Amino acid sequence: MSVTAADSVPTTPSTTQSEQTPKDDVAKTVQASSGNCYKILEVIGKGGFGMVHRAIREPRDRQSDGAPRFVQQYAVKTEQESSIFLEVDVLSAAQNKVHFCKLWDQGQDPQTGVHYIVMSLLGPNLVEARNDICGRRFSLSSVVRIAMQTLHAIEELHSIGFLSRDVKPSNFALGRINSEKRRLIYMLDFGIARRYVDKYGVLLPERESGGWRGTSRYCSLNIHRRLDQSRRDDVESWFYMVVELTSGHLIWGHLTRCEKPQIENLKALARSVYRRSFLSGCPSDYNTIFDAIDRWGFKTQPDYCRILVCLMRVMKANKIEFDDPYDWELSPEAAQKFDRRKRAPRVVKDEVGHILSYVVKKK
Repeated sequence: MSVTAADSVPTTPSTTQSEQTPKDDVAKTVQASSGNCYKILEVIGKGGFGMVHRAIREPRDRQSDGAPRFVQQYAVKTEQESSIFLEVDVLSAAQNKVHFCKLWDQGQDPQTGVHYIVMSLLGPNLVEARNDICGRRFSLSSVVRIAMQTLHAIEELHSIGFLSRDVKPSNFALGRINSEKRRLIYMLDFGIARRYVDKYGVLLPERESGGWRGTSRYCSLNIHRRLDQSRRDDVESWFYMVVELTSGHLIWGHLTRCEKPQIENLKALARSVYRRSFLSGCPSDYNTIFDAIDRWGFKTQPDYCRILVCLMRVMKANKIEFDDPYDWELSPEAAQKFDRRKRAPRVVKDEVGHILSYVVKKK
């Protein structure tokens, strides 16, 4: 993408069902249902369901003293109608959660009929942060804490009654690099999310076939087998993501989405003869996490706390502290934008507090 990592809000194809490049049909200025007008500055992301634009809100009046206004930037995301409503449902329900961006506005362009939502502008996604800022590899210190935050984000999504069905590194983004939220990780892209409980919070019955949803590189074995997805499948996808971030590879990573049977076979063999190769370069506690996930069934509520405890053991064994700088805070690019000695203490406190309080509460 032709934007700096500090300001990008990327969106990526959520599923192999939508491979075409979306058209940029949004007008140069859009008016939301609130009456606010947003001036579109540039496209900063493209995906299978829509596009993301950088925008600013146009002032309704002008300051009499001629003083410059503070101009806040936003992300305006356009999507297919069904997907945009899902995004609104999820983000509306998650506004009090830690790892979800703020939903500011929504509307429909009267000229083109394109639906859009206005969200907080975030930083690079995990793929961009790793490749463009951190030399194509995260340290174990960063990965373990990324794993904790992203798992907490998934637990928050499940707590409001939704499955992601597309957990992967590009669907998590950092706060803007030059802000105090640079340490927080946000969950993105809910175009193929699905409610797994009814309006009373009761688990929906398992369907005979779930169809294909997600990204072949990270989706669970159940998806390859066309079984209905549940919370455990989101966590399995999360685990593949964490293994890749830790070791730098997946044993099926060289295969394309056109080779799904081969990917499925290697995921199955990762449980047995290829297990050592699959977890090569990973802490031994990853074996415990993998075994736990494989024991869960469709109705099982994932034991997020047990996984967090495993990750905290990894931190202790490797002398990793919660307030250690992340790799992107140590990068030359980031160093130009903030003083590394200022570790955003309030955000560090929030980051540690949410994770530790969750572990203590569940014990």
